[in-house]
Amino acid sequence: MRQQSILLMDAGAESMAVLAARIQRLGCRALRVKTPEEALPVLSDRRFSVDALVVPPDLPVPDLGRTLVALRLAAGRPELPFLAAGSRPPAADRARLARAGVALPIWEPINAHTLRFQLNRAMAGAVPARRQRQVRRAPSSLEVFVRAQRLRRRKSTRLYTFSAHGAFLATDAPSLRGSELMVELGIPGVPRRIPSRVVMTNVAGNLRRANLPRGMAVRFQGLSAEVQAGLELLVEKILRRLTL
Repeated sequence: MRQQSILLMDAGAESMAVLAARIQRLGCRALRVKTPEEALPVLSDRRFSVDALVVPPDLPVPDLGRTLVALRLAAGRPELPFLAAGSRPPAADRARLARAGVALPIWEPINAHTLRFQLNRAMAGAVPARRQRQVRRAPSSLEVFVRAQRLRRRKSTRLYTFSAHGAFLATDAPSLRGSELMVELGIPGVPRRIPSRVVMTNVAGNLRRANLPRGMAVRFQGLSAEVQAGLELLVEKILRRLTL
């Protein structure tokens, strides 16, 4: 399994050292350079095979759009995704980043789940509009509880993502695929306990997906159309904060 590589351009007023360490802890390789000139040989070197590039919002270049084009040309990847990281800048600066071709932000403060989610979103590339409507999900680090249908004991997990139809729960001890669970999300407007079925697990082994935390995906059962609509609105609200 190839390790994903993220190149960080540490040229802004805020250091990216901490962000690089956090990306490493997610299982990616984090590479740091100071200038676009230093990035060129890294991007063209097939040993690194950079999957995404992170820039500061205040990258000191005269033309950000041209700079990003040159970096993509060096990588031989016209679709190479760029993310902006640091403190959230004013709206005019965010618009400038979007016009230049930066895909997504990772503004501080950001939790590990949202950081992973944004990196995955950027590297997934453009998603067809029809598929977007089917897979709208948002990240979270909310503590939730799960309990097997016939057991009283419940265990604590963390949300990684959720949608109107299900969730991915981060846990080192996921239930078996097909298991019936009661999930307590603790989201206002949502039933306290939601009957759910485990539809996928991500555990150590050859089939483990490195871009996801260890855990399990569950599908909600029996939610009313009104509750699903409320969850869709919440997903949309969170995603709006995670765009430029």
